[in-house]
Order: sequence, then C-alpha cells, then structure tokens
Amino acid sequence: MVQVHQHHAADRRNVRPDAVLASTGEVEEHTPRVSMSLSSVGNPAWQSIRGVRFAMRHGPTLVPVLVTHDAVDDVERATAGHGGLLARLNKNRDRFELAASAKHQRGNFEEDGLVIVDVADVKGAGH
Repeated sequence: MVQVHQHHAADRRNVRPDAVLASTGEVEEHTPRVSMSLSSVGNPAWQSIRGVRFAMRHGPTLVPVLVTHDAVDDVERATAGHGGLLARLNKNRDRFELAASAKHQRGNFEEDGLVIVDVADVKGAGH
C-alpha cells in the first residue's frame, strides 16, 4: 500500500496573508482592483409599481436593476405619441445601463443586489 500525501499549493510556498488562491490552485497576489462593470444582456424590461426593471450581468451573475419613474421622466418627459414609461426607458436604455453600472461599481446597491437608478444617478452618469 502506498501512502499519498496531498499538499495544497499554499503549503509549498511562503505565502503572504493577503494572497488568495486562484481557481487553478496556484497562489496569486491579492491586489485591489476596480470592480468589473455591469454588462447589458438585452434582458427585456418590465414595468413595476416602483419603476422599470431589467437585469444586467456582472460576470456570471444577473444583477437586478430598477430605474425609478422620476429617472425615466428626467431623461425624457412623457409626451403624446412617445409611448409610455417602458418605451421611453428602452429608447434611452444605454444611459440607464451606464448609470446602473457606475453605481454598482461604487458598491451602491441594496442588500439583495438590486441597483436602484434614480435621477441623481442618471445626472451623475453624464446626463
């Protein structure tokens, strides 16, 4: 019978306390990095009581986004023939996605992961 000793990659090296294990089992230095921004996945938006909702992607995770009624109205006021809230959001969706991504990168989201985009967020994203 042969005894096999398994060693973790961290066991074979002098590892600093701020190092983290990579998915390959190798040790990589932990350096602060800017959080990856959200990316559009073309998820259809739907209207809710609080505003318009859709999802974006953060790596493999879907992140829920809520754009308030006021934020949509601030970008494009409701006028006859321009459609409702959902149509106005879809017309300007790139602005709302940019604002949601910027807010998410700053770590400003709800405990459940929801990113709420309001008027200040849209103005801050270059509106």
